[in-house]
Amino acid sequence: MTADGVIGLNNTIPWHYSADLQRFKRLTLNSTVIMGRKTWESLPIQPLPARQNIVITRNRALEVENYPSLDLALEQARHEQVWFIGGAELYLEAVQYSELIEVTYVPDKISDISSVRFPIIDWSSWEAGSKIQFVDDPRLYHQQFKSTKARKTT
Repeated sequence: MTADGVIGLNNTIPWHYSADLQRFKRLTLNSTVIMGRKTWESLPIQPLPARQNIVITRNRALEVENYPSLDLALEQARHEQVWFIGGAELYLEAVQYSELIEVTYVPDKISDISSVRFPIIDWSSWEAGSKIQFVDDPRLYHQQFKSTKARKTT
């Protein structure tokens, strides 16, 4: 996300950083990734390889494992590790199930009024780790936020 929370524009991620994509791949390989329909449609490769891809949608015609609710999707996750990978509506709902939020900060400035931002959440129940600069791309930083509350389970 940008410094002011932009995560998307016109159903795409409005930047491209190889180091960020490589980190995303390392984190999510051999896990379950859950996403909203628009995120699914924006993926350049469908499904993401070596991951269980689940889409939250009411459109059952999609040719991917999909469910109409996050609760149902989580019941079908085959891996212990589950990643919620977007978009903003899913992030807002998924935060109640999350123990960890991984953020990559990009230097881009997106001023378009139609941009999508990370949702406003109650950060008082999250402990912020240090911002760590990427070794492979010093323009980027990542930061972990760990939950200080017991999370909802299904």
